[in-house]
Parts: sequence; C-alpha cells; structure tokens
Amino acid sequence: MFWRLGLHYQESNVSKLLEREDCELTDLLDDDEILTECKAHNEKLVKYLSRVPIVERLIDFITVVPEVGAADEKRTSKYPHLACEALCCDISELWEVFLESRPLLERF
Repeated sequence: MFWRLGLHYQESNVSKLLEREDCELTDLLDDDEILTECKAHNEKLVKYLSRVPIVERLIDFITVVPEVGAADEKRTSKYPHLACEALCCDISELWEVFLESRPLLERF
C-alpha cells in the first residue's frame, strides 16, 4: 500500500545510465541529475567517478582549452562547468584517487 502514498523508490537516470555497458562520462554529464546524484553520494556514481581515467577526463575538461572555433558548446562550457562542480562535491573517494595517482599530480 505504500505505493499509493508515493513512498516508492524510483531509480535515478544516472543509476540507469551506469548500468549500461557503454556508459560514457559525457552521457552522465548530459544528464540533468548528475550534480544532485554527486551531492547525494550515489554509490554507483562514486564508484564510476573514482576510476583514474575518469578523474583524468574530468580534470581535462577543466584544464584543457578546446581548439579555437570548437563548435561543440557542451565541450566549451557545459562539460567544464559540470566537471568542476562534480569535483567540488566533497567526494572523498574521488580525491583519494586524485591524490594517490602520481601521473595526475605531475600534470600540474
């Protein structure tokens, strides 16, 4: 009867995306719920974001300037903004990966 009260759990779009085998970081950044799920410390999302190649791509979105005349607005403004916000969500697992990865630290 709890479903009549609206107390049922509805899986987020981010969790559904992460269940796909072909999930890409850009797919997640295109989802409107990505920051909400980061702030809620979605377990699947934290596990995905805490992989070295993913942390590297997040940092690249912030630090690597796209080519002049890049037509993709997502690459020039949306992805860098969301990558920065995701890194600022106080996800300790993500920061552990960053601080323990010598190649990531040497880039700065």
